[in-house]
Amino acid sequence: MAHAQLISYSYTRGSDLLHVQATVDDAVQVLPATHLDPPEFDSAHCQAVILWDEPLDHTNAPTREQVERMLPWITDWCVIPPITFDDDWVLYGPQPYT
Repeated sequence: MAHAQLISYSYTRGSDLLHVQATVDDAVQVLPATHLDPPEFDSAHCQAVILWDEPLDHTNAPTREQVERMLPWITDWCVIPPITFDDDWVLYGPQPYT
């Protein structure tokens, strides 16, 4: 079980899907293994979707504490990739439309 720290959670009224975002320990490999050292892992911003028993609305929506208690049992975290920018934007700034 990975240790996770809740960032946010949300749902669409009437849906039975709960969307969770958390910082998950040891989610991404940051250094490869070498002949002498094992690979190193670090935390990452991740998301997961939990199937709820019934359609969610304001009467049966989970509390933050309930979601935090579920975090250790989530095993299918997906890493949210960091924002990247085109090199052209960084080097030359915005270009006019042609």
